[in-house]
Amino acid sequence: MQFFRRKKAPIRRLHIYLIALLFATIVTIQSATTNENGQIVLNITFIILFYINYIVWALIFDWVFGLFLSIKEFKKPVLKNLISVVINLLLLALAHSFISNIIFYIYRLIIGSKKFNEIVPQFLEYFSRIYSQRLLDIIIILGLLKILDLFRTSQSRKLKVAELENQLHMSQLQSLRAQLNPHFLFNSLHALHTLIGHNDEKAKNMVIKISNLLRRILDHSDKQLITLEEELEYLKDYLDIEQERFHDRLTIDFNIDSNSKKFMVPSLMLQTLAENAFKHGISLLVGKGIIKLSTKLNEDRLLISMSNTTPLENNGLRNNSTKVGLKNLRKRLIGIYGENQSIATIKNKTIFKVDIMLKSTRE
Repeated sequence: MQFFRRKKAPIRRLHIYLIALLFATIVTIQSATTNENGQIVLNITFIILFYINYIVWALIFDWVFGLFLSIKEFKKPVLKNLISVVINLLLLALAHSFISNIIFYIYRLIIGSKKFNEIVPQFLEYFSRIYSQRLLDIIIILGLLKILDLFRTSQSRKLKVAELENQLHMSQLQSLRAQLNPHFLFNSLHALHTLIGHNDEKAKNMVIKISNLLRRILDHSDKQLITLEEELEYLKDYLDIEQERFHDRLTIDFNIDSNSKKFMVPSLMLQTLAENAFKHGISLLVGKGIIKLSTKLNEDRLLISMSNTTPLENNGLRNNSTKVGLKNLRKRLIGIYGENQSIATIKNKTIFKVDIMLKSTRE
């Protein structure tokens, strides 16, 4: 068990003391009475006591915040951690009771309102009431911290959503234009041109696939997330068109977990991986190449792996990749999933592999 866990709160120390003074002032005003003449009367002893009480809470606030984090990060085993939280709660209230009363009675000794031999009996007489009040104080402080934490979390989520929506709206027109005019489309039209008159049936099928591809791009242009199943349908049309260009030089291998198809993923995510595979791998090969895609759903985590053949470093055809596509994809995943994602790349002599992990954002 960890006792007196200290954690610096994300609040400026000056603000903590100002809040403590504010609460002390409010309690002081509430304790005011009126005399027979209707005049407001304040008891100086109570005023000193109230201000000492809240200033001491400000002094030990880092330990109170540490207790709040222990409650917030509560983990198993339940009984052990519950006992730890309760003991820390009782000890903090006890520590505050002694510190605040030592300061208070030193003040009373200095002004001469109390003698030393009177302090201990009076403290013991009122200790149970003092201790119960300190317990109530710390529970109220923890409650206020919880409210502030919920507010900050809510504001953070709203800000994150607003930023994502702003990014989406700002990039929609540019993104749509880029998607409607990708480099592969010109290559596809060239491949289509060579098929016309030579293999009209294949040409018709290719026109249909290009049409389906563009329709899906338009349908998904305003969507941040789509199901993996929808994303795979788009990718298959994309790869079918590319396969016409490379004929028997390209092999595509899919190993898709059927349970993963309903998982929500960023639209056109797989296209980014495929474009990277063609631009820096397949298109540079002299011989045959292969693209492999596999997905696996592990509880609430989706694992995606795409690999492709690349040319040898010394064949003179190596393209110096700036990895802009993967960098932008990484930023996009961070924007949507936060820490609940990872993207890693592995490169050996002739294979480049990208592994992505996405954790469901549903509560």
